[in-house]
Amino acid sequence: RHSYLDAAGLGPTRMREAFRSLGHEAALMGSVKTYANSFRSESLAQWRTTNVPERQYMEKLSLTSLRTTIERLGPLLVLCEGMEALQRTLKLFPGAAPTTVAVASGSRRAYCRTTVEGGMTLAAIIDAASPQTSAADWEAALPELARDLAVLR
Repeated sequence: RHSYLDAAGLGPTRMREAFRSLGHEAALMGSVKTYANSFRSESLAQWRTTNVPERQYMEKLSLTSLRTTIERLGPLLVLCEGMEALQRTLKLFPGAAPTTVAVASGSRRAYCRTTVEGGMTLAAIIDAASPQTSAADWEAALPELARDLAVLR
């Protein structure tokens, strides 16, 4: 289980509401979620200042864990919380190239996707809980999420 399923807070709540309104709660239940920082430090800034060898070791552990999770669960959808999470997840799929399909304010990417081996979709959606994410930014991503979910049925 991941936090989008039952955690409190703006990000998980927005994600549940989006999937519910699109009629795809089952896709959320069957998805795998990734983070830019699976060790959940206070912030990415704090993570980036972590001792480099230590951080590299933890990132390798994180990718190994993610690979195992994906292999065991075989999800059709991997939700990446933000674009940095997508970049890390792509390390598991050499040659996969994401396509930016929705742009938020200030030229920030709101939604990116790529399809990898076995037809699995990696979808990076702007972090709904980030203070830099406006309601308009979040709304920019939803039509593309809807397109991807319609294909998963």
